[in-house]
Amino acid sequence: MRSAAILPSPLPAPALALAGVPALATVAVIGFLLSLAVDRFPGTPPPADPYQLWRDKDGVVRELKLVGLKNDAAGSKGEFLTREGATVLHRITDLQTADQARAWDAAFALDPVLSFKQATIRKTEVVGQRYTLCYSFDVSVLPIRSIKRDSLKINRVPVESLHGMTIWPGYWSPALRFAAGSIPFPARPGSRWSSQDDGPAWITPVEGDSDRVDLVATGFFYPPSMKGALAEGSVMAVCMDEVAQEQLRMDVPAEVGGITTGRIGPLQLRLEKTHGLARHDFLVLKVEGDHPGQCTHAGFFHFFRRSLARETIVDHGTKSVVISAGYYRRVKEVEVPFSGTPE
Repeated sequence: MRSAAILPSPLPAPALALAGVPALATVAVIGFLLSLAVDRFPGTPPPADPYQLWRDKDGVVRELKLVGLKNDAAGSKGEFLTREGATVLHRITDLQTADQARAWDAAFALDPVLSFKQATIRKTEVVGQRYTLCYSFDVSVLPIRSIKRDSLKINRVPVESLHGMTIWPGYWSPALRFAAGSIPFPARPGSRWSSQDDGPAWITPVEGDSDRVDLVATGFFYPPSMKGALAEGSVMAVCMDEVAQEQLRMDVPAEVGGITTGRIGPLQLRLEKTHGLARHDFLVLKVEGDHPGQCTHAGFFHFFRRSLARETIVDHGTKSVVISAGYYRRVKEVEVPFSGTPE
């Protein structure tokens, strides 16, 4: 005797109604019902309001949205917007202490933006067809301290459509431009310039950040115009914020060849004693940071003044020395895209 076939239980009325609707309409109906459920669910948080209260040291309170950071010789300024759309530049050090830290955190949550400015052609040699081509991009939102070496990526070959001429990606390199100008050589120890990386590269003046990124190619070519030649790609930018300065008293190693270590912020300090003359020995200070270029200065603190010297002479009986060092509190590396087509 054959067993009776087991039939599925009847569908409820709403399911029967949906079964008669085409698949796409069914998905739309379900999505609509789910959206209603989410809207009515009491635990759904509302979107965060980007406008916050910012308090000055003198007690003035403003409701603003932080949209960028601007650095100059007088100090870093936050770029804010009012609810009416007006731009307000306000020095971060004029805010109350808690709001200063909040402003730096908000600024470093943003990324730099490169906006195409112009393209130029310049002859670099009197004899021969050697020219320099340059795409210039303005830096906004978050200042760039340096560009990581070999980080340039070009997605579209610049000048590829220019009178049949192609200048391949290998010819192009990025450079930072500052108010003081770009300086294409490595920093000397003890100078006021800090290198962007651990070798010869474009370097950054410690007084400020770049306001322009240039994409440059130099060679024996001459396009009569750069009109319509697209340059598109990205660079890896290094952003750093406010400078902190601290001092640390360190013990002098007891024996020649001895080493003592210490730490100031993100900087690892290494103090080594070497042979000196007569009743004196040399002390050599070595400094390593969590990131290249994060250290702005470091040296022995003498006579109540900062020194950039990494070597000093001490008497045999000297037990300790004071080290002074400065560093950037925050460091951020981010890939920044660029795109520009001359008109």
